[in-house]
Amino acid sequence: MPQTTKQVENAVKNPAFCSLIPLLELVDNYEVLRHGPLLALYRVSPLNSYFQSDEERNEASEALHALLRAMPDNRALRLQLRYETTEGVGALLDNFEQQLRSRHSVLAALDREQLKTWRERDDRGDFLKRHYTLGFQLDPRLYTLLDERFGKSTDVALLSRFLPGYQIQRSYEEHERIRSTFESLLAGYQSLLTLAGLGYERLTNDELALELLRTLNPVAAYRRPWRPELGNRSLREWICDVGIDDEGPGWQQMNGLLYTILTMKWLPEKSFPGVMRKLIELDFPVSCSAEIVIPGESKAHHSLTKRLTRTEAAQLGANARARTDIAAAVAGESITQTLKAILAGRERWSNTASQSSSAPRGRF
Repeated sequence: MPQTTKQVENAVKNPAFCSLIPLLELVDNYEVLRHGPLLALYRVSPLNSYFQSDEERNEASEALHALLRAMPDNRALRLQLRYETTEGVGALLDNFEQQLRSRHSVLAALDREQLKTWRERDDRGDFLKRHYTLGFQLDPRLYTLLDERFGKSTDVALLSRFLPGYQIQRSYEEHERIRSTFESLLAGYQSLLTLAGLGYERLTNDELALELLRTLNPVAAYRRPWRPELGNRSLREWICDVGIDDEGPGWQQMNGLLYTILTMKWLPEKSFPGVMRKLIELDFPVSCSAEIVIPGESKAHHSLTKRLTRTEAAQLGANARARTDIAAAVAGESITQTLKAILAGRERWSNTASQSSSAPRGRF
């Protein structure tokens, strides 16, 4: 149906919540985003390094460092990590009740009483479930190994790719070319994950849809994957089956759950592991996500040079006279060593962004 200019402007300024989701489609176990990138998700089992020896820890650390060194630069590949704690045990108690086969009256009564106790504790939120997700996102426009005719951008402006109504257009030949290239990269990353001792499982299209739904709506009762032939709702509309009840500065209430988000751009090198350990020990649902990208040698050199200039300026007082600033001197020496290592090819510079969100226990 044709729309007036005012309707189009209102749709851009006040878009629907589902239109803000960058997801376009699920194809070949990939999430195809609206502006072109492909995203592959893995369900990962964590390492129990407490009982490992020093050699096993060193091998796992070397394998993970090799994974980061194998990532292409120029922001072509994004490594996404997500740790999430949710309340409840899901369908575990229902499945346990269906498997009860005891014919002894006393044992059956004990099972019913134990099941009742478990359900009461589950309703109070005493049980927590932890999820570990690993994702690789490839942008074919920035990946240099692809042919130019597959990676060149369209005549649409750069910012227009992030408008609610924009969708990438790609032929089947282009998709197969990008998919085969991405599969070769994922095969190498999977071997490194195996070498590090991490158990992983690639998510299929149905599992991706349910994972996206659970991420936006943890209390959703859906257990069946999305099927386009069973209704007229799109995938984004099915995923965004949530309602924003209220919002304020720094918090938002969705489906009775109160969310607050903390974003860290510059991560502290020494205190960061301790911060994550404290977040994991919390007794209410929390979600921590991190994204790692390799900006490229030229961008890393430009960013580090700017930081080095600021440290040098901090060591100058009035009338350009040198003054003592131990913190700036130590930071400048560290940046200089990092620049030398990057130019020599011994190290790679990465950008890391971390985000944490939490939802208090119970519903309002």
